Amino acid sequence: MLQDLPTPPAAALASNRSGGYTPAVLLKLFAPLVVAAGAFAQTDWVTVKSAECGYTASFPQQPTFHSDAVPEYAGGFRFSEWSIVEDHLVLDVTCSEVNGTVTEARLDLGKTEAAKTAHAKIIRERKSKGVRDLDVEGEETLGRIKMIAEGKHLIQVIALVDDPKNLPLVNKFVESFRLTPKRKSTHNGTH
Repeated sequence: MLQDLPTPPAAALASNRSGGYTPAVLLKLFAPLVVAAGAFAQTDWVTVKSAECGYTASFPQQPTFHSDAVPEYAGGFRFSEWSIVEDHLVLDVTCSEVNGTVTEARLDLGKTEAAKTAHAKIIRERKSKGVRDLDVEGEETLGRIKMIAEGKHLIQVIALVDDPKNLPLVNKFVESFRLTPKRKSTHNGTH
């Protein structure tokens, strides 16, 4: 079950010596399942917005928000996340600020580490510039991990369940994620 996954460090990413970033799924499984994933199908979804990271995402119930900074010795960056973590379900959007920009090589390194953290292997990848959308499967977990490079931010959309019948929920959650358009300056030199 998902509660058997190890609890990773408090940071969504940790810098490694090669200059890449290693994503970690924040699987903090504290309480037993309160609401079965199937019950979400009948509820109104809650949309959250991050103006700083430039995205919206919809959750089947009100998620928890957390923001923190990683100490300098571990990479020295800020991250924020919206998440629902229960016995049989993990839905999470984590945005980490990185030094410089997130390169394609960093995304490739990150996808492998994200799958390892979820105790799963990548069974399908949809790859485009700045995006890695992965279907993952392990002995007791399956779902999707989507990683997006957006300027100085690395955004991870994580949806893991332990029952294949909940894959529609996984897909609905991941597909609800949207980058919000950046506002263009209307200053044209005259007033």
